[in-house]
Amino acid sequence: MRQACVEDIEALCALILEHGPNPWNHLPEVEVRQHLQGIAASTTLAVLA
Repeated sequence: MRQACVEDIEALCALILEHGPNPWNHLPEVEVRQHLQGIAASTTLAVLA
C-alpha cells in the first residue's frame, strides 16, 4: 500500500470512471476529476493497494 501521487491521477480517474458508475452510484466526470486533482494539491488523500 502507498499514498497516491500526482502521477497516479489519470490512472485513478480512468479506473473510477470506467468501473465505478452503476445504477446506485452517480459519478459525474467533472467532479471526479476535480476531486482527484486534490491529490496534487495535497487536499485529497488517496491510498493505493
